[in-house]
Amino acid sequence: MSSSTRPSALQNDMPIKYLIFAFTVLLASSAFAAKVKTVEATYVYHAPSNQSPDEAMKVALERAKLQAIADEFGTLISQENTTRLENTAEGQESKSQTSFFSYSASDVKGEWLETIGKPQCNIEFADGMMVVTVTVKGKARELISAQVNFIAEPLRNHPERADMATEFKDGNDLYLYFRSPIDGYVAVYLLPGDGEAFCLLPYQRAQSGVQQVKANCDYVFFSVEKAPQADKALVDEYVLTASRAVEHNVLYVLFSKQPFYKASDESMEHSLPRSLSEADFLKWLGSSRLHDLNLQLKKIPLTITR
Repeated sequence: MSSSTRPSALQNDMPIKYLIFAFTVLLASSAFAAKVKTVEATYVYHAPSNQSPDEAMKVALERAKLQAIADEFGTLISQENTTRLENTAEGQESKSQTSFFSYSASDVKGEWLETIGKPQCNIEFADGMMVVTVTVKGKARELISAQVNFIAEPLRNHPERADMATEFKDGNDLYLYFRSPIDGYVAVYLLPGDGEAFCLLPYQRAQSGVQQVKANCDYVFFSVEKAPQADKALVDEYVLTASRAVEHNVLYVLFSKQPFYKASDESMEHSLPRSLSEADFLKWLGSSRLHDLNLQLKKIPLTITR
């Protein structure tokens, strides 16, 4: 081989070697990002006097999950509290009753994928204060890359973004404002905390089982008025109800740049959305997020009062 042909051969080989190297790094990076770990934590929660045992257990469980993620990945923990004061008149006396609901959320350093087994919960009373201890075990994943900054905001009574709210009254209409910087797919579920999960989006009459959205477009779901002309006949509109004085629901908004399909559900009553058990929904959600690194979840607490 002459000296004049050797440099040429090297120049041809270099791009191929570079591409192979880049592809190998990409595979390694993806594998690292997809690594799932089994985590466990115990959290002791001192509940305020105005909180019910059910509400206290929910708060303790969420914080235990976040603690497990924080212990493994160094997750930052933030807190969102909703306090509501109501005045009720009984005869000649006026009494004040406070409802307190606390919801924890985590930043993007880690995420809870699924719970293993049944969380252990113990309630004791010390010095007149309810103390809830929860131990939970599950699968969690560290998030290496930044997530898509999509917007999902519940709207009360009017399909306008100015009416964004998380506190509703019995009989209020529910809408959802949504916007994403990239094309993708959306699903919305409502968990009322009674063992069921209701699929609000895709709509019941949708045939594809997936709701597609375009980048940089404003959507108001559950509104016939705001729906594109081609979708108006499919839209389901929703009214939130409460059978107790105060109820706490959680809206699960899922988004991915890749197609994903809703959980297998069924229609039980004509007046209600399709549903499945909360346990089956959470199992589907955990499995879906294990297989789709792009599937993001935003949980929005809703308070409904009579």
